[in-house]
Amino acid sequence: MKGCNNFCTYCIVPYTRGREVSRDHRNILREVESLVVDGCLEIMLLGQNVNSYGNDRDDGVHFADLLRELNEVEGLKRIRFMTSHPKDFSDDTIAAIAECDAVCPSIHLAIQSGSSRILKIMNRRYNKEQIVALVA
Repeated sequence: MKGCNNFCTYCIVPYTRGREVSRDHRNILREVESLVVDGCLEIMLLGQNVNSYGNDRDDGVHFADLLRELNEVEGLKRIRFMTSHPKDFSDDTIAAIAECDAVCPSIHLAIQSGSSRILKIMNRRYNKEQIVALVA
């Protein structure tokens, strides 16, 4: 995916790259299958906010679903992803990470501050307490 819908006070991404646009999951799956045939063992899913993947589409496929689909690709050994915006990190994504053998058990969370006051000024739409609960 590309773009961002978050409009953090310090960030230019929504203005320079536009709103979030998710690639069709079938195209991603075909691309990964082709890469694996060519010998690729690991992929990195990249987006300004991968956790909101699919929110702009009508097919009902979201980030956790994409992880599960890619996990079924024969020969793919590792799936990594970044960047994860904490406000969109769902229980379903956490479950998919736990369920999928190929998904690496590390998470890149773009936590910008440990201060709820500063996070509010930054328009991050989460607070310190929510991050602590999410990590727990």
